[in-house]
Amino acid sequence: MNLVLKILARIGLVVTIVPSFIYLFGSMELAEVKATMITGTIMWLVFAPVIQKQSQEQ
Repeated sequence: MNLVLKILARIGLVVTIVPSFIYLFGSMELAEVKATMITGTIMWLVFAPVIQKQSQEQ
C-alpha cells in the first residue's frame, strides 16, 4: 500500500510539471495544460501528506 501511495504521489508531481514543458514546445493547448496540471496538483496534495505522515510515524 505504501509503495502504491508513493507511486501515485510521484505521478501527481510529474503530471504537474511536465505539461508546462509540453506547452512550451507547442504540442498541447493551454486549456489541456491547465486541466492536466490541476489534476496533478490535486493528486500531489492528496497523496504526499499521507506518505510524509507515514514516514514520520516509523
